[in-house]
Amino acid sequence: MFCLFQGSYKCGGCKPGFFGNQTSGCFPRNSCAALTFNPCDTNAHCAMERNGEVSCRCNVGWAGNGHTCGMDTDIDGYPDRSLPCMDNDKHCKQDNCVFTPNSGQEDADNDGIGDQCDEDADGDGIKNVEDNCRLVPNKDQQNSDSDSFGDSCDNCPTVPNSDQKDTDNNGQGDACDQDIDGDGIPNVLDNCPKVPNPMQTDRDRDGVGDACDSCPELSNPMQTDVDNDLVGDVCDTNQDTDGDGHQDTRDNCPDIPNSSQLDSDNDGLGDDCDHDDDDDGVNDDYDNCRLIINPNQKDSDANGVGDVCENDFDNDAVMDLIDVCPESAEVTLTDFRAFQTVILDPEGEAQIDPNWVVLNQVTD
Repeated sequence: MFCLFQGSYKCGGCKPGFFGNQTSGCFPRNSCAALTFNPCDTNAHCAMERNGEVSCRCNVGWAGNGHTCGMDTDIDGYPDRSLPCMDNDKHCKQDNCVFTPNSGQEDADNDGIGDQCDEDADGDGIKNVEDNCRLVPNKDQQNSDSDSFGDSCDNCPTVPNSDQKDTDNNGQGDACDQDIDGDGIPNVLDNCPKVPNPMQTDRDRDGVGDACDSCPELSNPMQTDVDNDLVGDVCDTNQDTDGDGHQDTRDNCPDIPNSSQLDSDNDGLGDDCDHDDDDDGVNDDYDNCRLIINPNQKDSDANGVGDVCENDFDNDAVMDLIDVCPESAEVTLTDFRAFQTVILDPEGEAQIDPNWVVLNQVTD
């Protein structure tokens, strides 16, 4: 609901997939209880999708397509034994590491045993614990720069770089890449060497480009940031009215917590405080496609969800069923490549910093 004036309110329409109103009540157009028969496996449950349709999902500890489920000992989404699923769902295939979670099912040497439980993942005859290229065959174990990665899998084979960091993901590690961010500007000339900014815009002319400047409108060449909140000291007001981690001067919804700062229509007003997220002239409470422009509100099957967002609510080309953030076009899958290492003991060595291992195409 939203306020018309102080002391009053007005209820908005029901969410997609429901009918009625928020005064008398909203009711699902379809429901699991209304089904004439249960299409789900005995070890699965019925679930309502965004568009009002029903689907089946295996219970925790079981895996499959919902209509057929098998025991999943390691709870990684794959059954211990292959299942006779009619739709050839990949999650009906037998888990290649039954007792070790590996949702990506990676198998570098294609021997049917997942990398997570294969003692010699790359099949080069050298056990993982001794192999300097665990997933790339290299019997000679050559290591020119003497870091922890052999030449066969080292993105800088002649320059030591145990972190193997590759900012622009071009296959060449930052330690030996002349253009770390891949924006076409050599590092020595780039005012933001680790952030792509081909225009090299620098409004405050402090030598640090706006793309990586903690205070883009105030000169702060040293980029001092005592509280490490990514806002430079010279422009840090430490005023965060809604407590969402973004100071008021940089918050697109200063009075409403919205740490993601999602702004679907790029109008400078965050979705959480914008009554028309897609800027199509239809208020969000009545818009059957809140994130996609559709002023005509066409809904051919009259299910409460507009045609343009029927199966892809945020219009990011990833179907809602597999979209980890179906209401944000900026996020389509979980990606841990941009994680930030937290120094556990900056003053000493009592605590060892974590060693992150990212699997399943950087989603685990």
